[in-house]
Amino acid sequence: MPFPLLPAQRELVKAGGAMHSTDLAAALGIRAQELGKLMTRILGEVGISRPGNGTVSPGLGRPLRNGYAAETLAAPIEADRCRAELSAA
Repeated sequence: MPFPLLPAQRELVKAGGAMHSTDLAAALGIRAQELGKLMTRILGEVGISRPGNGTVSPGLGRPLRNGYAAETLAAPIEADRCRAELSAA
């Protein structure tokens, strides 16, 4: 599974399902720009785009800013698991 897909998913779930990019990057110990490059590549490989032009609100009263939602990462995680199963067969 390509980094930072699974650790990002764990952080998003722990945070309630969504995080701003800067907060997620900090939780993963990488720069926000690096997170953006990695996630754009990973999501693009499975044809996923972030809903709402990539904006999320990680909670009631929190502003909409660029970020990620846990459900957005579910598809590339499942795709990676399927690829692993197929290559093991």
